[in-house]
Amino acid sequence: MLYARDELDAALRHATEAVTLGRQVVESFLLALGLDAMAWIHQAMGNAEAALETMDEAYGTLPATAVARHIYPGEAWRARLLLALGRVGEAARWTDERGLTADDVISYQRERNYLVLARVLLARHDPAGALRLLERLHALAASQGRTESLIEITALRSLATQAAGDHQGALTGLAEALTLARPEGYIRVFADEGPPMAALLRSLVRARQGPRRGGAPGSARPPEPGRSGVPAPSRAPGDAWGRPSGDGADRTLDPAGAGGSRIPGRGEAKPADRR
Repeated sequence: MLYARDELDAALRHATEAVTLGRQVVESFLLALGLDAMAWIHQAMGNAEAALETMDEAYGTLPATAVARHIYPGEAWRARLLLALGRVGEAARWTDERGLTADDVISYQRERNYLVLARVLLARHDPAGALRLLERLHALAASQGRTESLIEITALRSLATQAAGDHQGALTGLAEALTLARPEGYIRVFADEGPPMAALLRSLVRARQGPRRGGAPGSARPPEPGRSGVPAPSRAPGDAWGRPSGDGADRTLDPAGAGGSRIPGRGEAKPADRR
């Protein structure tokens, strides 16, 4: 939860303690989970080398059996990290080796795998395939009432919609994802998607702020609150989360980049691309 809220220093302290304790017991599953969490914290802090080393250690703690792979989604998490590091070919090879396709029968147990596949399809410039897959993942998560999955899927779907050329639809989808994420203060689910998400967030804020003074006559008007499906929760100026200026969410997701933004791609060795 601390990681999801972008409280990275506190998250790293807890993850480090968990890993230290995990090394003292025989059970390797909890150690692997702690190392996975630590890897993503390193990545968010801009330390790509430490992130991959830690993820590889996590992956190596469990036996390479079908049962272990079923209960521990470490392979999918590693593939997603490779995408975040810009190593698209390696992540794509993983999806190919697993025989994943956009038209497979999906299930909650394999959701992580197919979210990686959706990101690979986007990286391969196939937004239509990504959208087809994400629509089915969204329907499954909605039918099972899994809000956390819905937030991630909806955010990723907004990027696929943008890549498909539907900017208005992308803004609508992103606004929906932000509305779902706001109660728990989820931030990294957006920030971890990199520069494409940062650009879409900036566009959404501009749309909600309305046309600037001195704009060219006859210029296209941005979507208005309550119209075109774009909700407009109350917010302070420049705050994409509806929170007071100075809040952690404001620093992280402020599309203007003020206040030491941690959006990947700004001062971090993290190319554009996901839990």
